[in-house]
Amino acid sequence: MLSFRSKNNKAIEALTTNLLQSHSARVFRESQWDSDLFAAIRATENTDFLNQYLAFQDQLVNLVDDMPWTIEQEISALQAYFNLWNLTNQSISLKLEASKVIFSTAIKPLILFPLLKNSIQLGYHGMELYPIKVNIKASESFLQVDISNRVNHYIENQAGNKTLNLFEDRLKHHYSDQYHLIYNSNSNIFKVHLAITRS
Repeated sequence: MLSFRSKNNKAIEALTTNLLQSHSARVFRESQWDSDLFAAIRATENTDFLNQYLAFQDQLVNLVDDMPWTIEQEISALQAYFNLWNLTNQSISLKLEASKVIFSTAIKPLILFPLLKNSIQLGYHGMELYPIKVNIKASESFLQVDISNRVNHYIENQAGNKTLNLFEDRLKHHYSDQYHLIYNSNSNIFKVHLAITRS
């Protein structure tokens, strides 16, 4: 017979699992259909920009939170996502490096989108002088991502926001104890380091 404490622990574990699953699905949907990006595109009143956005959405519409795709697909979508933001703000620039990557490495779809969005919306941008830097390395069992941007001194804490909190819950839901996430900031640079190891 299960003790009261054992039953209580199991109930708490079930609630935690359900909460993480709910948050994971939420941040995935927000990446799949980014209302902030849509609003920015609409504000340009440019039909061509809107058509580009809708074409991008067509590529994402059938994705599922827990159905993996390749790191090659993630990088391609990440670049396309940035390009759409760039239509609305010419001052942002991106330097993406993926020289040490096995492109068939599996990853949950759009998992890196919140990190890039955080840099786009909360970082300081000055054309090519201060690009958002993304460095991706991947093997069959290991993924490492470093994303950095120039610090916006009007933002008190770039890591302390709802989007990144939900992002962390998605990591916990899908990768449990197989990931390491570190935020690091000084007076000039905000940096995120993510490592995922799969057995």
